[in-house]
Amino acid sequence: MTPFLCNSCRKVLVFIQSQLTLLRSLSSRDGFALFLNAAVAADRCSRLSLQSRGSYNDFPAIAYEFFTQALSIYDECPMVDAKQQIIFLNSLIGTLLVCRCFDTHDYDNLSTKLAQNAARMVGKVDQCKLLIKCAHLFYSSDQNVRRRNGNMTMRKSKSR
Repeated sequence: MTPFLCNSCRKVLVFIQSQLTLLRSLSSRDGFALFLNAAVAADRCSRLSLQSRGSYNDFPAIAYEFFTQALSIYDECPMVDAKQQIIFLNSLIGTLLVCRCFDTHDYDNLSTKLAQNAARMVGKVDQCKLLIKCAHLFYSSDQNVRRRNGNMTMRKSKSR
């Protein structure tokens, strides 16, 4: 990806962020899915920039902002239905598993927050299923991508 193309992608993502912020005030649930999709797009731009050895790569920060916006929608949105909480958490976990651009600190913050939210589920069966999915956040077969710690899930879920 050329520097011009990286800059153009960055401008588009910043524009999308401003528009999604407006949409969030109108419909937070629609904004949730769009923020997650935008995080995946920023992650993809980051990977393309790294593949072409681009020197300009602030896409991880943009992807992190998109992801934290979706996470804040989950935290702020009043969900009475446990099934809706499960759907939202599954979307967050799946998106974080797809994104590879986050540094260790940002990734740990996000995965810890998701494990804590999974541990707060009222239904024990749902809580168990979500924590099992969160365990994948702390382990990956690709040794260059993330720090692995299989015991981290339970410790992080208990530190709420």
